[in-house]
Amino acid sequence: MTKKKTHEQFVNELREVNPTIEVMSLYQTALTKIQIKCSLCGNMWESKPNSLLIGSGCPNCGKKKIGDALRKSNSDFISELAVVNPNVETLEEYAGNRVKILLHCKICDHEWKTNPHDLLSGHGCPMCGYEKQKNAQRRTHKDFLESLEKVNTEIHVIDEYVNNHTKIRFQCKNCGRIWKTVPNSVLLGHGCPDCAHSSTSFLEQVILQSFKTALGEDDVISRDRSLIGMELDIVIPSLKIAYEPGSWAWHYNKKTKDTQKRIRCKELGYQLITIYTDYKSNDIPYDSNCYTLKYNLGVSNWDETKSFVTELLCEHNIKLNEDQWEKVREVALEKSRKITNEECIEKLYAVNPKIKVIGTYINNSIKVKLQCLICGKIWESMPSSVLSGHGCPYCGKRRSADSMRKTQEQFVSELKMISPNIIVLGDYVNTKTKILCECQVCGNRWDILPQNLLKGQGCPLCARTRAANKMKKTHNQFVDELKNKNSLLKVCSPYVDSYSKIKIECMNCGYFWHVNPTRILKKSSCPKCSKNKN
Repeated sequence: MTKKKTHEQFVNELREVNPTIEVMSLYQTALTKIQIKCSLCGNMWESKPNSLLIGSGCPNCGKKKIGDALRKSNSDFISELAVVNPNVETLEEYAGNRVKILLHCKICDHEWKTNPHDLLSGHGCPMCGYEKQKNAQRRTHKDFLESLEKVNTEIHVIDEYVNNHTKIRFQCKNCGRIWKTVPNSVLLGHGCPDCAHSSTSFLEQVILQSFKTALGEDDVISRDRSLIGMELDIVIPSLKIAYEPGSWAWHYNKKTKDTQKRIRCKELGYQLITIYTDYKSNDIPYDSNCYTLKYNLGVSNWDETKSFVTELLCEHNIKLNEDQWEKVREVALEKSRKITNEECIEKLYAVNPKIKVIGTYINNSIKVKLQCLICGKIWESMPSSVLSGHGCPYCGKRRSADSMRKTQEQFVSELKMISPNIIVLGDYVNTKTKILCECQVCGNRWDILPQNLLKGQGCPLCARTRAANKMKKTHNQFVDELKNKNSLLKVCSPYVDSYSKIKIECMNCGYFWHVNPTRILKKSSCPKCSKNKN
């Protein structure tokens, strides 16, 4: 029977294999873990004694050695960066792919910090990027007209386009109405306010026309969406006030939305006056700026309607004479008149002849089934939405995607700046559809997502070759490593790689044998001497 190794024998054997390891607990057997400590870095861990005797060392030091072997030098990083983006220079030493360093843009002199990985993936100066984006998004007057033509052919532009957020005048080709709004609004599908909001309630039209008569057409906005991002029935910017009249039967299950509107208006310094008609409860929904009426206000009880709106006008010291009131009544009656199904189809066709009504029209606020004559898709939408210029949502999404998609030339040009050694063989579809590429260095062909190429990913074959070359030992490195493990072993044939067998001679007994380099570094002993010893 083989005699059990003592603690002292194990410590002595370990000292010969790795003198930098201290044994912190008592040795029991070759397979029972013991606590050990690295004298170089102070790391403590547990390991099996037989693992230590075949060459396993401190895991922390091992990771550090691998990291040091893989890490680029500062000069290597600067050379790679010069290829990807010659307009960026480093102001700090490279310390790793994920460690942020200070950089300087040679074009705009901006300084910022980012990690080297992002730079080599094609990211450049953020300030220059922001300027490019602004310039790319800025339209000319001609560009704006072309964009508007795709959205709504029934709108004529009167003033010169400045930018997306500067108001200009438009004219409706159907009814002749002239109004002023931001270009972004009409590009989002908002159309003529008169054509869009016929068949609104009589009370809403009376309030709207009364303030328009007193303040002017352009000072009162109907169904505005730009102020708070939600639709408001009537907005008067000069008075910092908005009105929302409506039947409680329609609004009772929309109180959360109404409350959100009030909050957003308050944040902008606007008062939102809510008016609920046909309200039967004694409890008022809101403590302030809220009117509740037990009956409906319409043309049938004109005196009550006129009296109520007069009260609203008096709060702003506004008075109308009888002739003005009569005009308000006539316009409100015409604007609020409910249209028939045939009239609805006719109006929708005038705004967008590419949409067909296949459902039955009830009123402007109840969705009706529609069909796009271009793509054939069927969806439901409120007639008021279509009358304001909104078209087929499916065609809209496709147009948006087409406008954002790169051309083949744009993609190839971007890739050339990032990876000049890669040739595109396939047709570019989008960033998430794989494309065939070829490496000019090694001739390898592979399929890859375009978005990964633009992030800096290159030829996988070249990457594996580079990694293997970085990790590969030289003959002298292997000889020195084996000598540190066991000075009695001599290398008698050239070292090729860790998997090609080499010839070893034992200087103690003269025995020759062929062995895998990885195996001899782990075991570090002559098989004949080990057998005789046992």
